[in-house]
Amino acid sequence: MRRLAALRAAPQLTLRGSKIALRPQNLIGSGGEADVYDLGNGTAVKIFKRPDHPDYAFSPAAQTAAGDRIAVHQKKLPLLQQMQLPSRVIKPDELVIDARSGDIAGYAMRLVQGEPLIRFSDRGFRAAIETGTVVRLLCDLLRSVSALHDSGVVIGDFNDLNVIAEGEAAWLIDSDSYQFPPFVTRLYTLRFLDPLHTDGKAMAPASPHDSSSDWYAFNAMAMQLLLFVDPYGGVHRPPAGTARVPQEERPLQRMTIFHPEVRYPKHAYRLDVLPDDLLHHFERTFVRDDRRPFPSPLLESLRWTRCACGTEHARAQCPQCAHTVAPAAKPLQIVRGTITATIVPRHEIPRVEPMRRTWIAGDQLLRDGRFGPEVVGTVLERATRFWTGSRFGFGFYGAGALVVGFVFDGEARGINDTVPLPPLGGEVVDADCVFTDERCWLLTTVNAQGRLVTRYAVITRDGRVEGTGEAARVRGNAAFGRYLFVATDEGIERIDCGGARVAWPDTEPFADSSTRLIAGPAGLYAIDTSCVRLLRISAPAP
Repeated sequence: MRRLAALRAAPQLTLRGSKIALRPQNLIGSGGEADVYDLGNGTAVKIFKRPDHPDYAFSPAAQTAAGDRIAVHQKKLPLLQQMQLPSRVIKPDELVIDARSGDIAGYAMRLVQGEPLIRFSDRGFRAAIETGTVVRLLCDLLRSVSALHDSGVVIGDFNDLNVIAEGEAAWLIDSDSYQFPPFVTRLYTLRFLDPLHTDGKAMAPASPHDSSSDWYAFNAMAMQLLLFVDPYGGVHRPPAGTARVPQEERPLQRMTIFHPEVRYPKHAYRLDVLPDDLLHHFERTFVRDDRRPFPSPLLESLRWTRCACGTEHARAQCPQCAHTVAPAAKPLQIVRGTITATIVPRHEIPRVEPMRRTWIAGDQLLRDGRFGPEVVGTVLERATRFWTGSRFGFGFYGAGALVVGFVFDGEARGINDTVPLPPLGGEVVDADCVFTDERCWLLTTVNAQGRLVTRYAVITRDGRVEGTGEAARVRGNAAFGRYLFVATDEGIERIDCGGARVAWPDTEPFADSSTRLIAGPAGLYAIDTSCVRLLRISAPAP
């Protein structure tokens, strides 16, 4: 409870001359530079982290950068507040003042209720969303980018986390980082960094952002949303005897999904679902370094349809039916190296007996009891995530350096909130947790200085942390005994509690980064949209 009380402390800030209270339960976003709180009535405030913020406790460089950033905001934010920007750009409505120093500490703005654009590049999330809706979102975003450039503003750190989709409206947030005279932004997101703005040797900016780098980022987002693959997705498979290009160096060598040595990911839409002129535009952008503004007719003319064969496309004729006479029958069993893959009916997937129904109401964690709801423990209202397994549950609340992890038993009351979780290290983009009877694996994807990083922490039923490390993805993983199983585009990887890893390349034909895994006594069940395969290994893992 002492840790919970510490999280409820708030600085002294004023808005329009009145004090405002920032409660942790109203925290709706936390990034590397600022926290965002819901003030109610459709208003949010963005508060910049000062050099003495706990997130910077062990980084003198970050403390210095925070001080420099706040100094710039004293001049930049008042100018930004007065600028005429496109209607979809969220800019400061009122400035928040630090009562101690009199400095500008942040600003109030309209609260947009929606999803970050990154969610729309996930096929699971998109299952209930028409592709036409996504196209209209892109058209709306394109109009805002063009209008910003016409007014002399460059987005700079343009990425799919600072675009919020609300219906078919694409709202641009984080305008305080935009570039306009005399202010230059040095922020960047690695996934959207234009290689023309590097020195050609490393993926780091060597020249300032400009309108061309914004268009590069827009093209990368459009490709991801339309095909479910980014320009440098897939896996480089060079000819025998030649070196493989490391993933982080592929943008420098323009080794895109169009390259003949790149194996296209199985989970992505095939390239020819798009019209030729749009494909040629993407090829010119990412292979030939063409940075002209995105031609709006390429999006406005897209008309998506779903063929009777199930293929969704935007062409005059279904590309699947045009090239396939008859689908080949899938063999029920395939042996590849040490792996035997057998197609099984979906009803054979193991079912885990869940704990009693558990939920949060206010600041209480509740579950079904014999005579009605019973209190398990106290958590932080509106700022808690939790999951349950068959015998215990795990959750966390807070953000940044102030993260409290807790475990609770499936039967006994009370929570143990002394789980020593490491700092999450950035803005949480996604999180999931998979369980065995005696431990769970917490997986979090965070935006860490422009990179999306997925990390895991192994937590025992009694609240100990057995190990930490990085994983390839956050969702769809399976746990069994002391192991976590993760499907990637190069096959399944096994990670044990101590961090030792074993790759099973023989599983590559049967699983990719979109495959959901479930572990059972008979083996691993690899589940995709077309079938379920039971994977058995016929020799001990090395």
